[in-house]
Amino acid sequence: MRNFPGLVRRNTGVYYVRMRVPQDLIAVLKRRELKQSLHTTDLREARPAYQRVFAELLRSINEARDRIGKSRASANLVSKEELERAVRDWFFALRFRSSEICPRRCPSAWSSLHD
Repeated sequence: MRNFPGLVRRNTGVYYVRMRVPQDLIAVLKRRELKQSLHTTDLREARPAYQRVFAELLRSINEARDRIGKSRASANLVSKEELERAVRDWFFALRFRSSEICPRRCPSAWSSLHD
């Protein structure tokens, strides 16, 4: 059944579709694999049912991926200006501490960086 990846026949003879869940979606779907029965023991009936069930399983994986994307997009992002301000504040706080610790060894070029 190489043309139908994930099409498996159980010991009972019933066909079902089995699909591995991508590693990044296991936490969202809370499963390592998705399985769904095709409710038939006849391969000729299983093939058309496989297409429908495989599409449903892919849809559930894509929906989980969309949920992850939306949650990441809705996270609070820092603007470029806020990031630059934070780095500048950190840099000048570091400069101030270092000038208190070693006032003689600090180069005079530090003062030009503040302007």
